[in-house]
Amino acid sequence: MLAIGNYMYSSTSRILLHTQSSVMETLSLNATSHLLDEQSLTTEVESLRMAIAEANEERAQAAEYGLVLLSEKQALRSQYDELSGLYESTKRELDNSVTVGQDN
Repeated sequence: MLAIGNYMYSSTSRILLHTQSSVMETLSLNATSHLLDEQSLTTEVESLRMAIAEANEERAQAAEYGLVLLSEKQALRSQYDELSGLYESTKRELDNSVTVGQDN
């Protein structure tokens, strides 16, 4: 028998008290663990949100660069077509001049 305050406890009561105490400790640890898990999950969610935001910024920037490259490609293609036309025109004039020079 165990006396606590005005109450007498048998070994069965002590086992029940010990079990109840263990259950309370486990619940307390689980609650603390749950809070830690919730806190770590909240931190992880925030970290993922920041990573998504950063990836979206990089994607938008890459799209802008892509548009600039397409614009530059179009400008270079136009310049190439213009120079190619000028080359063909100059080549014909030169061939005509050579032909006229040979005829004289």
